[in-house]
Amino acid sequence: MYPALRKRYILMVLEGHEELAEKRRTDPSSTDFFTLAAERGDVATVRRVLEQGFRVDTPDTLGFTALNWAILSSQREISRVLLAAGADTEQSVGERMESHPLRWCAEHNDVEMASILLAAGAHAEGHPNSVMEVIEPIREIMRERGMYADGQVPYETSRSPLMTAIQRGYLRFAQLLLEQGIDVEESQIDAGGPLRSAVLHHYPDMVAPLLASGAAVSPALLKLAERLKNETLPVLAGPRSEVPRDHERTMSLIRRALKQPKFGGDEPRSAS
Repeated sequence: MYPALRKRYILMVLEGHEELAEKRRTDPSSTDFFTLAAERGDVATVRRVLEQGFRVDTPDTLGFTALNWAILSSQREISRVLLAAGADTEQSVGERMESHPLRWCAEHNDVEMASILLAAGAHAEGHPNSVMEVIEPIREIMRERGMYADGQVPYETSRSPLMTAIQRGYLRFAQLLLEQGIDVEESQIDAGGPLRSAVLHHYPDMVAPLLASGAAVSPALLKLAERLKNETLPVLAGPRSEVPRDHERTMSLIRRALKQPKFGGDEPRSAS
């Protein structure tokens, strides 16, 4: 069982529900039996249970679906089977159900699992409502308490899969998303957008594909980067960054983009 969640099962045992807990894990008709097979990568059992008419996204005792367990456990083949059976690519996943499949993959730099999800129809931009579902209630509480002005929200809740990959330095993951033809200028609630984030992290290898994908650039961004040239944003926790920091190369790319024809003033334009 996934280490961070084992405690909940142990608690069930300690509270005197040993028989019930064991039955749920060993009874072929129980949801726990199905999700445990998914976590372990038991393709034959998962297929057999699904063929018997089991609903693929039925949650187990811990509230987790089989796809959630498969993603947490990096079970690629199981994920393919579940998705082929109709598992929801935009369902809540994570240890605390705090994320969505593609963003979770971005956080853990799981390019292969992300490719499987995208092939099954997952939104490359992330769950359409995942950000606002979390942020709107938080905004309301903040307004009531006079804590923050509109638009200021906790950083962690507002990142799309692309922003997550950029801020963590996961180049291959970012490239995978860009290959899907996503809108790199899609509204971002935090950090001002993908290109700005890549520039402020001094990631030229991120800046180049973003510019090639149509990211908007302006003199204001160049000025900001120059002002902060001696500062680097911290890399978020997770697997090691795949790209080196290089302020000069980053600045060179932005300056070159600004010299493209038909560009004028401080208004953003598409640099392709």
